[in-house]
Amino acid sequence: GLSARTNEEGARSLLGLLEQLGRKGRIVTTPQGVLHFKTDCSLLDEETIARRVLELARQIDADFAGSEDLVAIGVLKGSVFFFTDLVKRLKTPLRIDFFQTTSYGTGTSAGEVRIKRDIDLSIRGKDVILVEDIVDTGHTLSYLLANLATREPASLKLCSLLHKPERSERPVT
Repeated sequence: GLSARTNEEGARSLLGLLEQLGRKGRIVTTPQGVLHFKTDCSLLDEETIARRVLELARQIDADFAGSEDLVAIGVLKGSVFFFTDLVKRLKTPLRIDFFQTTSYGTGTSAGEVRIKRDIDLSIRGKDVILVEDIVDTGHTLSYLLANLATREPASLKLCSLLHKPERSERPVT
């Protein structure tokens, strides 16, 4: 099980994720007014993750059947394990590349994104899938999708393992 000290927003976000996964959790307030999020299960067990990764791989294979120019781009460092599991299960031939991003430091607007490591491949005229493990506020992915669109891919799609819509501050399409 999991128990974590949190604020109300964080606890509600975790409850939303659990609901998406068909699991249950609860928010407990101590006599001192401290909120704790509790669940009697793992948030995601290996079998659930593996099943979802396989479903996503099959959908990508169906969506890009016949594509000879598929490029999967992972967002480092958080998506690396999901990305690896996903591309290992794809039957469609593809090339891979990675972005690494960071947010600007103190004194700048929240949500500003900077690319620390850009992709090496040209994606002009290619089918592109941006792969991220969790869609949270949408700041980074919105920025990366807009950035990739300027490079004129034939198509551009997002693939994520989880999405936290209650945390979205920017649309991710």
